[in-house]
Amino acid sequence: MGFQSAELDESGRLIAEGLRDEYRQWFDREKKRDITPDDHGVNWNSWIGRPWHTEEYLHPTAWTMSRAIHYITGRDRSRPFFLNISFARPHSPYVPPAWYFNLYHERETPSPYIGDWTDMHDVPFDAKDVNAWHSKLSASRIHRGRSGYYGEISFIDTQIGRLKNWMERHDPETWSNTWVIFTSDHGDMVGDHHLWRKTYAYEGSARIPLIVCPPAAWGERVISPVADGVTELRDIMPTILDAAGVDVPPTVTGSSLLPLMRGTTDGWRDFIHGEHCWCYAPEQEMQYVTDGHRKFIWLPRIDQKQFFDLDEDPGECRNLVDDPAYEKEIEKWEGYLVAELEARDCGWVVNGRLHCPEEPLVSPFKDVRYAG
Repeated sequence: MGFQSAELDESGRLIAEGLRDEYRQWFDREKKRDITPDDHGVNWNSWIGRPWHTEEYLHPTAWTMSRAIHYITGRDRSRPFFLNISFARPHSPYVPPAWYFNLYHERETPSPYIGDWTDMHDVPFDAKDVNAWHSKLSASRIHRGRSGYYGEISFIDTQIGRLKNWMERHDPETWSNTWVIFTSDHGDMVGDHHLWRKTYAYEGSARIPLIVCPPAAWGERVISPVADGVTELRDIMPTILDAAGVDVPPTVTGSSLLPLMRGTTDGWRDFIHGEHCWCYAPEQEMQYVTDGHRKFIWLPRIDQKQFFDLDEDPGECRNLVDDPAYEKEIEKWEGYLVAELEARDCGWVVNGRLHCPEEPLVSPFKDVRYAG
């Protein structure tokens, strides 16, 4: 995909039958005994949390940053570089090194948000499955899962600190002229509303961190420490191209964040549209629109609508869709979703109203692959 080199941690997935990724090959060379990265015994989608089962430096998060620093150490310093450091965690299994697990397990973690609409996810039979995508679990199980999840995040923080420390000490000139962008592809519900994992419209899954650190060499050219614009991952590439002085291709649908970071909001989008086909169960399929302050969600397979005032209710615990006080706002936000889907002419809007066909909504390009 345009990279000159790549080293992968595929989280246990095989690239092809019998082919191990670079992390697995390194682990087998480095280990001192009969052990694998999977001997913690936790499944890839489990809600179980526990400490990593072997030395800290063998953890895939530590390996990822070690390889990133190795690349920077040996790169051609006469050329600019783009480095994508992609940590497979904090995706489950939630198995950080013991110190990071205990950092949270030995103290109180936040209780999950439980909404007035979440009874449909309280399924006692599913709660027996350690890999369940939804179910009401005991406080102790949720605490263990969150200890593992938060511990994984703190371990990533430590690894980013390793990179910063190394570059400040060994290559300060490059560090002073390097942009750092920290983000994620999704979050994890970690028990909120009796849900686990990703693919949901709710804040725990859909709202992600985005930290853009300009290089010191830029000085005062970026003036807004916090920008309240509605941003999405498709804005990352045009932002990098803009910062590098490279033209953004006309086919790109995202926008550079640099004007937003300078305090300019003129012409910026008012909301974003998100969607997901069913992954774990049909009732999970969803469409939503949000600006980070309000959110309208449609669950088409069960014909359920939800509306949340995120300023007053960031945990999405009160579904306001039937609240007369919000009637006009709900009408406006549902109209945004209708307009998005109607423009596709895909059968999901009939006579100006949302309509759920029998078939799930999929991209017409789902079978088209990048030619390379």
